[in-house]
Amino acid sequence: PSLCVLFFGRGDIVKLRYFIDQMTDENERGIARQKLYGMADFADLPVCRRKQLLAYFGENYPAENCGGCDICVHEVEKADETRPAQMLMSAVARVRESFPEDHILDIVTGTETAPLLELCHHELPTFGVGRDKDRAYWTALLRTLRERDCVRIARDRGGIALTPKGRDILFGREKFLILRSVEGKKRRHKAPAEKMESARNEELFERLRQLRRSLADAADIPPYVIFSDKVLSEMSRAMPQRKRDLLRISGIGDAKMHKYGDKFIEEIRCFLEEHPECLPAGEKQIISEKTRKKSGKPELDLIRLKALMYDGWGLEEIVVDMEASPARIVRALEKMLENGETVPLDTLIGTSTRLEIERQIELGGGNERLTQIAQRLGGEIAYEPIKLVKKAMECV
Repeated sequence: PSLCVLFFGRGDIVKLRYFIDQMTDENERGIARQKLYGMADFADLPVCRRKQLLAYFGENYPAENCGGCDICVHEVEKADETRPAQMLMSAVARVRESFPEDHILDIVTGTETAPLLELCHHELPTFGVGRDKDRAYWTALLRTLRERDCVRIARDRGGIALTPKGRDILFGREKFLILRSVEGKKRRHKAPAEKMESARNEELFERLRQLRRSLADAADIPPYVIFSDKVLSEMSRAMPQRKRDLLRISGIGDAKMHKYGDKFIEEIRCFLEEHPECLPAGEKQIISEKTRKKSGKPELDLIRLKALMYDGWGLEEIVVDMEASPARIVRALEKMLENGETVPLDTLIGTSTRLEIERQIELGGGNERLTQIAQRLGGEIAYEPIKLVKKAMECV
């Protein structure tokens, strides 16, 4: 049997949605959104892949289990996240869909911020219902709800709003299921080992082995303690250029990522600079540190920055995704403000943070240095958010 691999990156949804929003024709914009969400659903819905593909072409697949796709052979498991999704969307509904992501997360996690207390939102039934899980869990779930078109950002008021699809889940008419990989599961129809091995790039594989040998010699340990040949083989096939992509490879955990990840990613980036024809389909070349030091920093991808920003990503999330320093991202945002562009501060740094910074700037008359403002804030807020809010106030 043949092996089909689906490459799916959530970051692509952000960029494509940004381009769709630039369409002037409302009808075309609606059709494009429908196609985008259809593709995202195909990757994320817990329904037989074969059944979905045939349904797209107007055909019906009667069997419940095709015996071939990852869902039917149980390489992934269906997780029912309906109740947590309802908690988040209930918080959205109770504040009349008028507050940004940060405020919704504060309500669900029970975080008592000054704006939240002033609005008496700590008295809402949904306040603190998600204390049993950390904020990162709720942030990821809210992003998944956005990607599945259950909630959206209301451009007119900047708050999170429910969609008809989201209301169906909130009121129990539909379930919210997600897919999770099942560790240790093997395909029933696995491709022959020699075919999988041939998919790797032999030159890169040898370079990675040499790097592993030099690291092992320096630490006086056997090479396999660093990474096995199987892990190196998968690296030379997938060619990950980011830490999050490297972590997807079986056999690489946080500890080994922290210790060796940067060195192997750098080697892969250098290889792809020398052999751009080997760049995986749909991937963009990331400049290696070696080249960056020689030629200076590459230009920031402003299109991606705007796409992430308008899709509700926070400043810290954008910094991690774009692999740029906070100062560099903020400089680009300041330039946008100077050009009269809208920058959603509440989404980037949170409403409570923005209000507190504005209050301290006003107390100082607006002429103080950043260090003075930071000191009055108790050193709890970084310079970049302060600088960004100060620039926004100057550009009003």
